[in-house]
Amino acid sequence: IVATVTASAVAVTGVGAVGVDEFRSSQTEAIELAQGSLSDAQERIDEAAARIADLELAISNAQDILDGSEGKTLDEQAREDLDKEIAAAQKTLKQEKEQLFSLKQTVRTLAALDINGFFWPGNVKDTATEVSSAEGADTTKIITKVSGLGDRIKAVQSAQAAWQAEQDRIAAEAAAEAA
Repeated sequence: IVATVTASAVAVTGVGAVGVDEFRSSQTEAIELAQGSLSDAQERIDEAAARIADLELAISNAQDILDGSEGKTLDEQAREDLDKEIAAAQKTLKQEKEQLFSLKQTVRTLAALDINGFFWPGNVKDTATEVSSAEGADTTKIITKVSGLGDRIKAVQSAQAAWQAEQDRIAAEAAAEAA
């Protein structure tokens, strides 16, 4: 009987040691996944923040052009198109800022987990996976909006140049008649 109890104790201790090793391995895996997810997410956040800043500047410049061109274009359609593009860009800006905020919140959740002490690896792995799959701002969409604003600005500037040429022509005719 003593031999049976001793053999059982040794077997349970061996199984326990294997379980502890697997748990530690799982914790190490979770830490590596979390660190990789955080690094990747920070790169996505930085890129999105830069593109969002570009869009904010493009919207501001477009609004200045729109305001400064009032009554000074030969074709008002270009101004109307720019106004519509500004509204669409502002909508995109709002959506992409919300997406970026959401990604930042998910990253904060992962960064707040205590992975230096005892932790359940499954929780860390799940949150790290959530960070990796979380949508951040769509930088391609933002770049497309910046480009669209640029195109509309050029159209307004061309309409302004045509208006100025017409004003110059009218002034030249008036000067010729006066002479």
